Amino acid sequence: MTSTIEIADVVKNVLRDAPLLATLSREEKSALAAKAEVRQAARGERLFREGDLSREVLFVASGRIQCCHHCDGPREWVSAVIRPIGFVGLVDVVDGSARDGCAQALEATTVVSIPAADIAELIATDHTFAAHVAKILAQELRATQHMCGAVALQTPLQRLAEYILHAANGNETGSMPETQGRIASQIGTVREVVGRSLRRLERQGVITRQGRTFRILKRDELERLAR
Repeated sequence: MTSTIEIADVVKNVLRDAPLLATLSREEKSALAAKAEVRQAARGERLFREGDLSREVLFVASGRIQCCHHCDGPREWVSAVIRPIGFVGLVDVVDGSARDGCAQALEATTVVSIPAADIAELIATDHTFAAHVAKILAQELRATQHMCGAVALQTPLQRLAEYILHAANGNETGSMPETQGRIASQIGTVREVVGRSLRRLERQGVITRQGRTFRILKRDELERLAR
């Protein structure tokens, strides 16, 4: 069982480090901490579903959350994977709408929940925070536009090359912890196409794979494909 002290530390660390809350004062963060709750989610557990009322903003303390749409259909679209100190649920707080997608834990995940009403109040009363929120939402919009443009204008192989480069994070090696089906959902294709594309990159000597890890052998070629 998680102790009260450990819970307090989780909340403190998340509120201190979360970029969304960077402009808040110590007093404002302390007020949020008093309302915060820590929740544990098992792998595959849904933290909310499409159509749910928006009651909270969730910050990832550890693990990863997948944000997806059409989650119960034959195919889903993954709009984002949220990692530690990232958040989900802000848009629903700003416009007061129901959830337009679902959030699912990709692994054992700990989240810090902040009531939507408290975030909404800060937006209404703290102009610096409101401007900061607007900037973050603009960045998210640009990322979504980039994703839509990639799906419309790039081949699945090109989108996979960009995914691999992002997973490598500037290194020659990296890992793809998601299944091929989840990768497909993130880049807008199907599992079979991801499998064929990975095998093609291996045959061409662009990458090598062992299990979920990979090594980039021809970075220039991978970057050319990703353009």
